[in-house]
Formats: sequence, structure tokens, C-alpha cells
Amino acid sequence: MIKKIVSISMAFALTIGALSFSFAENDLSGEDKINSLIKQEVLSGYTDGTLKLQNSIKRSEFSSVLAKLLVEAEEIEDYKGRSEFEDVEKTSWASPFVNILFDKGIANGYEDNTFRPNNDIGYDEILVMVVKSLDLDEEIEEG
Repeated sequence: MIKKIVSISMAFALTIGALSFSFAENDLSGEDKINSLIKQEVLSGYTDGTLKLQNSIKRSEFSSVLAKLLVEAEEIEDYKGRSEFEDVEKTSWASPFVNILFDKGIANGYEDNTFRPNNDIGYDEILVMVVKSLDLDEEIEEG
């Protein structure tokens, strides 16, 4: 569970551009955090070999990062070939990641049955997805 929390925290930190905070277990630099996520194959970058960290992150991109933290790499294949949303093609690179988050109740999309994968993701959406992925919402309600 600690590894999951640390990994998701690193992804969240990367997403919001706050790579300077440290973790209780260690004090990693921003570059170390990025390299750790690349080594874990959570981040893969673009086809030109860059990460484009100065860009905003799309809903599909964040879904990819979060989904890769939640399931084993071998499981991703099980989520290919279908889509719950009108605007996510079944053959899209993003479909398995969106499907993982949908199946786990982390991402529901919009009322018009779209996911809007190419939209920039907002901090509020990120926070909701992170809380749901860590099952913190149940702890908050109980606590």
C-alpha cells in the first residue's frame, strides 16, 4: 500500500508541477521522481522521445499514468478492444486506461457519455481520481 501511495503521489506531483516536495521514505529530486516513473513504465513520453513536462496534461494522459499505477502491466491487455464512451475509440491507445479507471469506479466521464480524452484535466478532476484510487473517500466518510 505504501508503494501505491508513493507512486500515485509522485504521479500527482508530476501532474501538478510540484516536483519539489519530498516523501517520508526518501527525499527524491524532481528528476529522480521522473526517472522512477519511467523505470516503472508509468511514464513513457511521446513518440519523439520527450516527456513535454511544460505542457498541460490531457485526461487521457493522466488516465494512462493512474491506470498503470493501479494494475499490473499484463492486465492492461484485458481492457483493450472496447470503450464505454462515445469519444474514445476502441482501438485508441488510451482506451484500456480509460476502461481500467471506469471499471474501478474512478472515472465516470460526462453526462453525454463522453470522456473528452483530449481535454486538459483540471486539479479538481485529478484530486477526485486520486482519492477514489486510494479508497480515501470511504475513509473520509467514516472518519
